[in-house]
Amino acid sequence: MMCLLALAGVMAGCTNDGSSELQRPETTIRLTAELQQGSRTVLGDDGLKVLWENQDRLGVFSDKGDANVSFLLSEGAGESVGRFEGALSKGAVPQYVYYPYSADAGTSTATLAVTVDAEQTQNSTTASIGANDFKIGSYDAAQKRFSLRNKLSLLAFTVDDLTGSELFGQPLDRIVLAVDNRDLSGDFTADLTDPEAALTPVSASAESTLSFSDKPVLEKPVSGWLLVNPVVEEGDPMTVTLYAGSKKATLRVRASKRYEAGVRYTMPLDVNELVADGSMTVETLSEELPAPGIKVFRKTHGMIVAEFEQSVDTYETQGRTFNIRLLEGDKVLRSYDKYSFKYGGKNGTIYSYLYNRFAFGGLKAATSYTIRVQAVSTDAARFEDSAWTDISVTTDAAPVLGDKVLLYKDFEDARYGGSSIDNAWAHKVKGTQASIDYTEESVEDALPVSVCHPMGCMEDAFGTKQHASYRAVHWSDYAWSADKADNTGLFPVCGALKFGSASAIGKLTTPTLASLGVDAPANVVLSFNAAPYYEPNLATGKFETAPNQGSGTTVVVTVNGDGTFDDGTQTQTLRNRTPVETGADAKGYMEYTLHTLRVTGATGATTFTIATSLDGTGAVTGSNSCRMWFDDLRIERE
Repeated sequence: MMCLLALAGVMAGCTNDGSSELQRPETTIRLTAELQQGSRTVLGDDGLKVLWENQDRLGVFSDKGDANVSFLLSEGAGESVGRFEGALSKGAVPQYVYYPYSADAGTSTATLAVTVDAEQTQNSTTASIGANDFKIGSYDAAQKRFSLRNKLSLLAFTVDDLTGSELFGQPLDRIVLAVDNRDLSGDFTADLTDPEAALTPVSASAESTLSFSDKPVLEKPVSGWLLVNPVVEEGDPMTVTLYAGSKKATLRVRASKRYEAGVRYTMPLDVNELVADGSMTVETLSEELPAPGIKVFRKTHGMIVAEFEQSVDTYETQGRTFNIRLLEGDKVLRSYDKYSFKYGGKNGTIYSYLYNRFAFGGLKAATSYTIRVQAVSTDAARFEDSAWTDISVTTDAAPVLGDKVLLYKDFEDARYGGSSIDNAWAHKVKGTQASIDYTEESVEDALPVSVCHPMGCMEDAFGTKQHASYRAVHWSDYAWSADKADNTGLFPVCGALKFGSASAIGKLTTPTLASLGVDAPANVVLSFNAAPYYEPNLATGKFETAPNQGSGTTVVVTVNGDGTFDDGTQTQTLRNRTPVETGADAKGYMEYTLHTLRVTGATGATTFTIATSLDGTGAVTGSNSCRMWFDDLRIERE
């Protein structure tokens, strides 16, 4: 049969909950209770009257075995009297009822499952407690009605007396009540057959939190309501903590009375008064920095360039300091702490190199790595370091070289120095490199390093400032000449070379074609990537307008010995595209120019020299240097 239940309610503050009525289907039911705004019930404007909402439900048990049957509000939304409708077995008489209904409450009247939320959320204009306002009722045969009673205590907080306090103007996030050794919230069971029985804790907490979803600004009184299990005893030490913006206010008091079910307790939080008498203390919180994002900017078979993304606010207030990790599986391969991406700049916020990019070179092909980053606070009093962010990246497969390729060098094994093309920071070796023996593979993993900006590089691989073992490890692939007349000014960077310096040219001479397998006259194709050396404007970080340095737009290639280029000469002067021509500022990175030259009549004795020259672009007055970026050298038999 269908049962119709009607409910009404009113309750005065600090008084016990009155009786409730639930009669047979033909009669009405009247419920006396105090409820605040909730997902189930709302308070009237006077803060006392019960107003029902659509979708309010009761759980009903009958003498015929009907267990935890849902009765839905059918009339009375927005009013203090509500009519509920549900189905019971024919001839069944309701025995027990509880509010609010939960499908997970179970079917036992002796151990009904109840949850008092450890965090109860409201907004500052309409309280939200109905989902936690637990009541039970039993059938009164003489009166032919149910009598419902509240099983929890209601705490009414009001934050006031704010003008001139440290909390004034701060957004109120939450109020936390803590009472040691008292089960205020959590999971309990209730005995519907014994209205006097206390809730039995299953998994409970000594804290209960009232959160404000709208974060009201503390410029006027703010009220909120919290339901707790009535276990507090008179004299219990209580801690009430307010979290508002960057402030934390802690109040330590003792309970003035024993808490009882169905009673409302006012909790005035008059800030200035409480601070003045020493009951409340206010401190400034350390806020955790937002975790940076990570994305893969570029990757190859031996290199990954990662970009760390920050909010504008974090960038401007905290700068660009990171803890960085590179892992393979669970093993940490590289670990860099407090790396600050700061160089040049204006007013401490705009830096010459605009992007939070970091280059990892010397990686294995087709291998999965994890990059981990954490934003580091530069103001410990205000901010804590962020949480870590991870990203998994698999390097590309190694390039497949055909039978016609005589020489291929992409410098992917170079791990130190920045990646100017990508505008990416990296790390450099500390100390004197001429004293480092690179023979053992594990040596480079253990070298002391520091952060370097995108233009940073190693010492000249063929110069006296670099240990000869570096060439033995990184240039042993072909028979490179160690003569300075052949190779000089070649500074390894992450995944590439920097040619030349401010005053000396960079020059690379290839091994003889005979050492590469050419034993008869042949036509070959020489190719490589090159880009001019530009330093960004120190104030704006831009490359196209008033760069700090600009050179390397020309590169000279010479055939040594037999062979000529297609035009019959043995020398070609080539031009690298400038940042203006490639649109570097809009793209956020530089671009190489691919140079391809055909040589006919080459023999085993033939070599090729690629060199920069003293070359000022005119973009910056007096900017004369001999530098450019170089990568992907290839010689292929035609």
